[in-house]
Amino acid sequence: MKKSKTAKYFVAAAVVAIIAAATVIPSIMGQDWREDKTGSLPGPGNALWNFSLPTPGDEATLNYLGLPKSEAPFRLTDIKADLLLVEIISVYCVSCHGMAPYMNKLYDMIESDADLRGRVKMIAVGAGNNVNELAAFRREKVVQFPLFPDENFEVHAMAGDPRTPFLIFARPDGAGGLTVVDTHLGLMRDEKKLYESTRAALIADLTALAAKAREIKKADEKADLKLPVTDEELQSKVEKALSPAGSISDIKRVELPVSGEIFIASSQSGKVFARVIARRIPCNDCHNVFFVYSFDEKGKFIGFEPVYLSKLGNKPWDESDAEIFRQRVAGRQIERPLLFDPKADAVTSATITSMVIFNTFNRTKYVLDELREEGYIK
Repeated sequence: MKKSKTAKYFVAAAVVAIIAAATVIPSIMGQDWREDKTGSLPGPGNALWNFSLPTPGDEATLNYLGLPKSEAPFRLTDIKADLLLVEIISVYCVSCHGMAPYMNKLYDMIESDADLRGRVKMIAVGAGNNVNELAAFRREKVVQFPLFPDENFEVHAMAGDPRTPFLIFARPDGAGGLTVVDTHLGLMRDEKKLYESTRAALIADLTALAAKAREIKKADEKADLKLPVTDEELQSKVEKALSPAGSISDIKRVELPVSGEIFIASSQSGKVFARVIARRIPCNDCHNVFFVYSFDEKGKFIGFEPVYLSKLGNKPWDESDAEIFRQRVAGRQIERPLLFDPKADAVTSATITSMVIFNTFNRTKYVLDELREEGYIK
């Protein structure tokens, strides 16, 4: 999406009543973020991650969700509903903007149906979005159901890193959890079909769905994340990402238990490391992101090298785009969070891609901890 169309989300907005203060967000999961928390894309019959969200502050939203007043986060299973619709969105996703009017109409249809009102609840989670961005989205699209921030992509990861919009229909399983009844990925311009799916989800046989889910042999869900380069080309990218550290020798690949594959090399100043990243992004109209970045054993970022990154119109990044990130992170301490400012840090027409790259940089502190735990850093 072009900056001209998203500039409205860069302006600080008053926090809407249904969203808790931004200071709540980093601890909503009640645990450290690790890359092993990434789940599989949920399908019918699968259990849905019972993730936590910040408790709303206004009485109307608390009543709608059936929640008590609390300073503590709540879990999905705390919502009083026979059927819960969870939409994963991004305010920078064109399809999410297109889907918003139909989700609003669905909300109106549910609230106007005496058989569904009070039994079916709707929420949306903004992957990588903060309270101000969601407030602007809510105002523009007149969203009537609760929106929750997922600034650190925690919920997005637990939902399998889906493209957006991703709509999940889930029901209580009778054992304290939630079972996915149906899902829809991408833009649907038909509120009647959404309404029919909602009614069907209410009467679906959970036992039959669970049995069918066990029978389905899933295809490789990571197939779309295959690196679009040869091994030789990748080796060259890794060497280029490490090159700011000076003369490099003894490059080898190792596999970390949690963080996966990492390249380790020796430099004049000590050990240096490079990671090859392949991630889906919260946008149904955008390409996956592939890049390499590096850091040293002292906990400083060194380099950044695109493998394949694109912007509006599927145009690849050029060298000046990559240089924005090199200058932003080179020499920065990993332990210091990198705050993403779309106005200053986003590559033009590649806001979501830029946001995901920053999120990866901020996860690196856990990789650094694991390297110490595994003895690669003394």
